Amino acid sequence: MAGQRLYASKGLELFKSDDDANSFDFVAKFPAGLMDNTIAKNNFASRVLRAGYHSILPLADGAIVAILRKTIAYKAPDSNIFKSVLNIKRGTRPLNICQSSSGKLFFGEYFQNNDRDEVHVYSSDNGQDWEIAYSFKAGEIRHVHGIFYDSFRQAMWLLSGDLDQESALWFTNDDFKTLEPVVRGTQQARAVAIIPLKDGLIVPMDTPHQKNYIQHFSLDMGFKNLAELPGSAFHIINANGLYLVSTVAEESKVNKASGATVYASVDLENWQKINDFKEELKVPKIVARVIRYPDIILTPGNYEGKFAYARAQAVKNIDGKMLQWNIGQIKNSLENNLLVERIKK
Repeated sequence: MAGQRLYASKGLELFKSDDDANSFDFVAKFPAGLMDNTIAKNNFASRVLRAGYHSILPLADGAIVAILRKTIAYKAPDSNIFKSVLNIKRGTRPLNICQSSSGKLFFGEYFQNNDRDEVHVYSSDNGQDWEIAYSFKAGEIRHVHGIFYDSFRQAMWLLSGDLDQESALWFTNDDFKTLEPVVRGTQQARAVAIIPLKDGLIVPMDTPHQKNYIQHFSLDMGFKNLAELPGSAFHIINANGLYLVSTVAEESKVNKASGATVYASVDLENWQKINDFKEELKVPKIVARVIRYPDIILTPGNYEGKFAYARAQAVKNIDGKMLQWNIGQIKNSLENNLLVERIKK
């Protein structure tokens, strides 16, 4: 999302909608051969091979930077063609791209890294030319889960995983000239996405080793559990004051949920489950890793419209479909529920 504009893709073509997904206009395509195009257009094949668009970042000048399988791509303001500007050498793709207050772009490497090699953060001034901005030493972390801009502090947070000492919330206010761990060495700090607040962060956990929670983190009080989750949380968004968190069915000895769920809040304290989606297929965990877990991929961005959006993955009956929530209706429902609870008390 960018204001009231929604971006969506079909295969390797990108489209935009300015009328709440009632109609879409072509924006650009990533040029590829027949096989790559066929894979990207097939929902199951694109899931397994991580094909298609994983994330896009519209820039102020009309350019767009995109993450695709094994590449960072760039579309100039006056073009309808993406060009590959950086080959991803390790892993299939980073999980997001973040823009700082200076306008610079950043992403961190996300790859299996069983040997715990050094991990790089890349930066770009223009979306086309990329260089290493920071490097974690070998053994320091496994990989980067994401980088997120904090408008309250004019800074960025980097999220790393996976084992206790590798899991941390890192902070930089100088575009990675320096990077400091604010909290480290606990699965509570293992997260894929956050929402910065004036008094801290909302941190939904992402761990198979213990119960997951939506948490509030502050420097003074540390972590405070707000709501228990049935599984790991990969996505959190703020849609015009409606906060949504979705969980993925990454089953473990602790987290037994086989489907995906969506939780919502209007005050960041009280959370309510609003959707419970069943898995598409019952398969062993090792197979699920390949064909992807059930997941509701919330659309990030700057929401100014009436609706929030997501894409369903490996979910029964709606795999690959776009989901839409009426922000006002859900906010009213949650606010009424809170009022009823206060009256009861």
